[in-house]
Parts: sequence; structure tokens; C-alpha cells
Amino acid sequence: MPESGSPELDAGSTRRTPPTIEEAARLILLEIAPADVRFLPLACADFFGNAVARRRAVRATLRGRERDQPTGFDAGEGMQLVLGVVLTLLNGVACEVLTGMATERVGRVRSRWQDRRRQRALTSATAPEGEHTRLPRLSAIEAAAIGRQAGEIVRQAGLPEEDAQRVNTLLAAALTGQGS
Repeated sequence: MPESGSPELDAGSTRRTPPTIEEAARLILLEIAPADVRFLPLACADFFGNAVARRRAVRATLRGRERDQPTGFDAGEGMQLVLGVVLTLLNGVACEVLTGMATERVGRVRSRWQDRRRQRALTSATAPEGEHTRLPRLSAIEAAAIGRQAGEIVRQAGLPEEDAQRVNTLLAAALTGQGS
């Protein structure tokens, strides 16, 4: 029997099913911003239940900004930017917005038009079951592409390089069912 809050094992397999958005967010936050884990339930409710807050968080994430600017969540002043970035990324992956764009863009030069298209898609897309939506299971190559793109978004959002690398690795592991 799997641990509480962790992805279940596939029948007859050692690979785990991909986690839900909330499970993956919790794993990433525990590594990058453990103090923000306490805000996760409130941030998920705000992100998935408030279109205005979601648009602010996505725009702030994709625009790249200073770490102390507000994300649009009503969680108080202790909330860090990383929570908005993580929810934006995971929602995008669950909606297959980032998945489709990362796999179609492999080897292509990125343009401003593509960035604006990605921002519009991410601000309007919401995972069907909110934070309880399971992330898609991807091949190792697809997951690595998504992880690299997520790392780039994390860097542009103003988080440290170390955090970008951790998000890259943790997200890729979650999408292949290898995350813990």
C-alpha cells in the first residue's frame, strides 16, 4: 500500500503513477522552499478557484520579476514567489500546454510570439480537477524537455539557478513516474 500523499504503484509495475498537481507541488516545495508548504492548500484553492489570482501568478511567473513582488494570492506576506511558479508550471503540464509546446519546440529558436502564445495558453488553461489532477506520464525524453523548459521559466522568474535545476530534475522525475 502506498504512503499517504504519494503516487500509487501501477499494477504489476515498479513505476509509480504520476502524482497529482498538489502532490508534485508538495515534493518540489519541500526541496526548494519548505516554509511555503504550509501555504500550499490556500494557494491551490486560490490558484484553481480564482481566475484573477491564477492570471496574476502565471503572468508574474512568465514575465520574470523580482522575488518580493506579490503573486496575486491572498496567503499573506510570508508567501514566496516559488509557490506561484510551481503551481503555474504544474497546471501547464497537467493541461498539456507546456508538454505540447516543449515537444514541438525542440531544436527551434524561441521567439517573442511563442512566448506570448504560451502566456495566453497558460493564463486561460485550468487543470480539470484542480490540484487533484494527475500529471501526464511522459517518456524520459519528453519529461527532460519539460524539465528544461520549467528550469528556464524558474530562472526567468528570478529564482536562483540551484532552484531551477531542482525544479528541472524533480518535475522530470514526477512526469516519468519516478518521483518519490
